Amino acid sequence: MVPCKINHDSCGDNSKTIFVGPPGSGKGTQAPRIKNEYSLAHLSTGDMLRDAVAKGTELGQQAKSVMESGKLVSDELVAQIVSEAIQGDQCRHGFILDGFPRTANQAVLLDGLLGTANLPVHPPAAIDCVINLVVADELLIKRITGRLIHPPSGRSYNIYFNPPVKEGLDDITGEPLIKRGDDTEDKLRTRLEEFHEKTQPVLTHYASKVVDIPADGDMEAISGHIRNALNRIQNEKKGQVFHHYTQPAIAVHQPPAAEHHEHHAHKRQSSLRGSAQHTPRSARKDEHHDSHHAQPHSARKDEHHEQPHSSRKEEHAPAAH
Repeated sequence: MVPCKINHDSCGDNSKTIFVGPPGSGKGTQAPRIKNEYSLAHLSTGDMLRDAVAKGTELGQQAKSVMESGKLVSDELVAQIVSEAIQGDQCRHGFILDGFPRTANQAVLLDGLLGTANLPVHPPAAIDCVINLVVADELLIKRITGRLIHPPSGRSYNIYFNPPVKEGLDDITGEPLIKRGDDTEDKLRTRLEEFHEKTQPVLTHYASKVVDIPADGDMEAISGHIRNALNRIQNEKKGQVFHHYTQPAIAVHQPPAAEHHEHHAHKRQSSLRGSAQHTPRSARKDEHHDSHHAQPHSARKDEHHEQPHSSRKEEHAPAAH
C-alpha cells in the first residue's frame, strides 16, 4: 500500500504520541511515515538537541557546554528543550516524541510540562498513546550486525535479509560497502540491555496507554497496526468508544490490578456486540477461549462492519490517494 495523506480532522489530529523501540526496530522508518500521513511533528531528542545547539539558543548553549565537558545532558535540560519544541507551531496537529522519555524520571517531567505548557494542541493534558515496537533481540542482532552501508548514497543492505548482488559491492555503483564500527554483537547486546532496563519503567508508567506493535514483519503491515491504534484512540477521545478492537496481534498494557475492569469490559462487550476495544496483554489468553471474540476471521468481519469508513478505506485500499 502506498502511504496517503490522512484526514487528520477525523483520525490523528492533536495526537500526542511517544514512539518506543530498541535499536534496529524500525522506529526511524515508521515515525517519519506516520508523521507525514497524520500531519504530526516528529520530534527526535537527538535532532532537537543538535538544532538547539546550532541555533545558539540559551538551552542549546547550556547543552553544548555540558556535552563538550564529556558529561550527559541532564533530564531537566532535555525536558526543557522538548518543552520548547512542542510549544512550536509545527506541533499544532500533534506530535510524535522519539527518544524521549527514556527513563521514568523523564516521563514524570514530560507529564508535568504537558500539564503546564502553552501548547498549540488541544487539549494539552496528557500523552494519548505510546507505540511500543516489539522485536526479539536475536532478530535485532541480525538486522544490525548484518548491515552494510554505501556511504555516498546512504543505501543500506543486509547480508541476511537484503544482500547486494555482488558481495561487498553497491548494486548501483559497484563501489565498496562498509560496516559501521559500532555494529558489533557485543556492543549491540550492551545497548539492548540498557534499553530494556531503562525503558520498562517508562512502559509501566504509561501502562494503560501502551500499544505493543509487532515490528518483525512487513513495513506496510507495521504501519497499518500503528494507524489502527492511532485511529482507535482518536475515536475514543471523541467519545466513540470501541469495545472490541479486532487486531489480535496488538495488545495494550494494563496496570496489574486490572481484573476488575476486565470483568466490566466483558459485560460491555455483550451489550455492544461488534464494537472494538483495547486488547489487554493480560487478557489475551482468556480471549482465545472465547468462541465469539477470539477467532481472527470473525473478528475481522466485525471490524469490517463496525469501523468508521475512513479507517476501513485506509486499511483495505491498496491504491495511493
